[in-house]
Amino acid sequence: MLHKVHTSLLHSLEGMTTTNLDWKQLLKLQSKDGSFLFSPSSTAYAYMQTKDENALMYLDKTVTSCNGAVPNAYPIDLFERSWVVDRLERLGISRYFQPEIKDFMKYVSRYWTDNGIGWTKHCVVPKIDDTVMAFRLLRLHGHQVLSDALKHFEKNGEFFCFAGEISPSVTATFNLYRASQVLFPGEMILEDAKYFAFKFLSEKRASNEIFDKWIITKDLVGEDIFLARVLPGILKSGVIIKYQLEMVEVMIGSKRIPKTMSTSETNTPVFHNNALIIEPTTAEQYVTIEIPQDLIRDYLIQGYTHMHLGAVRLILTLHGKKGLPVTTKVALLDTTFKEYQHVFIGALVTSLTNGSVIHTISPNFTMRLTDPTLSQRIKIQVQLIGVAQDSSAKQAALQH
Repeated sequence: MLHKVHTSLLHSLEGMTTTNLDWKQLLKLQSKDGSFLFSPSSTAYAYMQTKDENALMYLDKTVTSCNGAVPNAYPIDLFERSWVVDRLERLGISRYFQPEIKDFMKYVSRYWTDNGIGWTKHCVVPKIDDTVMAFRLLRLHGHQVLSDALKHFEKNGEFFCFAGEISPSVTATFNLYRASQVLFPGEMILEDAKYFAFKFLSEKRASNEIFDKWIITKDLVGEDIFLARVLPGILKSGVIIKYQLEMVEVMIGSKRIPKTMSTSETNTPVFHNNALIIEPTTAEQYVTIEIPQDLIRDYLIQGYTHMHLGAVRLILTLHGKKGLPVTTKVALLDTTFKEYQHVFIGALVTSLTNGSVIHTISPNFTMRLTDPTLSQRIKIQVQLIGVAQDSSAKQAALQH
C-alpha cells in the first residue's frame, strides 16, 4: 500500500527508519513540487536516502520562504485561508476584512474537488478537517459545493480524517459537526455526519477525553461544551433560513453555540407550516428574526457578553407555475439605526420565474446581550413585483 498509492504515510517517512522502503517506487509518489506530501522532514529524509534533486529544490524553497525555520507542513495555503476566515468570524471582526475574505473564499473554491481538499492546493490526499471547514465556509459565503465530498471520509456510518487511521480526531470531528449545520433537506451524508459527530463528542466529554492528537490547546473543553446545550432539532426538515450565532467572551476567547432562531410575524406576514406566507401585494412586508428572551437570559447566566450573527440563509418559493414574470427584492436590516443606509445589511434582487431561490446573507457582526433591542432588531424586508393575483391567495412562501 505504501509504495503503490498516495497515503498519509508519505508525510512521515522519516519515522520509518526500520522499514524496508523501496525508494524507486516511492519517488513515483512524489508531489509536483518535489516534496513527499508537503512534509519538510519526510522530504529531507527522502533526500538523504536518494539525493533526489526535486526533493532538494523543495527543501531550498521551503527554507527560504520560511526564513530558515520550517513548519511540519508546507505549503498550507488552503488550510490557512479557511482557518483565518473562521477565526475572524468567530471573533466578530470579519466585517473589517470583507475584501480579503472574499478573495480567500474564491481561492479555496477554485481548488475544491469532488473528494474534498487537503491543506494545500496540490494535495492528493484529502483531509476531513480541511474539507469540512472549507465546505461550511464556502456554503455560508454563497459558493455551490456538494456534500458528496464527505462520502470519501465515511465507512459503515463512521467518519475518519484519513483512511486507515487508528484513533479519530476530536477537533476534526468537532469541525465535522459544525459542517453538518449547513445541510439542506435530503443530504443524508450530512445527517449521518451530524449523528456520528454528536455521539462521538458526547462520549469523549463524558469520559473526560476532550484532547486531540493534532494540536495542543488550552480550552478544547470550552470549544466542545456547546454540545451539552445544542437543540435536538437544530436543523429541522424543510428549514432553509438558518440563523447561526456565535457567542464570544470578550478578551478571553470564543465559544460557539449554534442555535436555530425562530421568526415572529409582523405586519401582514403570517406563519403556516414553518413558512412565512407572503401576501399577493407589491407593498413591502417585514418579518422579525426574533431572538427569544429566555435564550438571551440563559447566555447571560452562563457568562457570555456578546452574540455574533454569522449567516442568514433563506429560500423564496413562488406559489404558481414556472415562467410567470415575478421578481422579488429581499433585504436584511438592522433596525437599531435611524437611516436606511445604516440599517441596510445585505440584499437580493432576483426573478422567481424558474422556481425557488436560495440565498445566503452574512451579517458577521457582534451584538451585546444586554442590548434591550436585541430580540427584535434584525428584520427581513420582502417585496414582490409581477403578476397580479387574487387578494385572498398566498403568492409566495419564505421558508425559515
